[in-house]
Amino acid sequence: MSLLGLVRHMSEVERHWFRRELAGQDAAKLYCTGEDPDGDWNGAVPDVKVADEAWRSWRAEVAFAEQFVADTADLGPLGTTQVPLRDVLVHMIEEYARHCGPRRSAAGADRRPGGPVARRSADARMGRARSKDGNATFGEAA
Repeated sequence: MSLLGLVRHMSEVERHWFRRELAGQDAAKLYCTGEDPDGDWNGAVPDVKVADEAWRSWRAEVAFAEQFVADTADLGPLGTTQVPLRDVLVHMIEEYARHCGPRRSAAGADRRPGGPVARRSADARMGRARSKDGNATFGEAA
């Protein structure tokens, strides 16, 4: 999983719920196909054009969702499946938290006080190393 894959995935999720489920549009999937159901993740290759397109798609889907919500007077059931808008909004919060929360934690884990980088840095200043089991040792290589 990559951050680019996450942007592509969230574009698909926004599109699914707001365009297809709630607005009833016949909107094709952006990245996923029958042959590659994980195309949002699998197609996330390190290419500037791919990244630019992913951000454009995500921004367009979020803009559609925001406008849809702004134009809707009720948080109750909508669309052909009669899913309550309230439930979709809560689901979207959960979806972003599920994917972005671990990314944020992983990005900051090494830098937080007491994290691995901070421990190694403090150990180096004190002339000690860490063994494979994580215990501090003095005057030995880890």
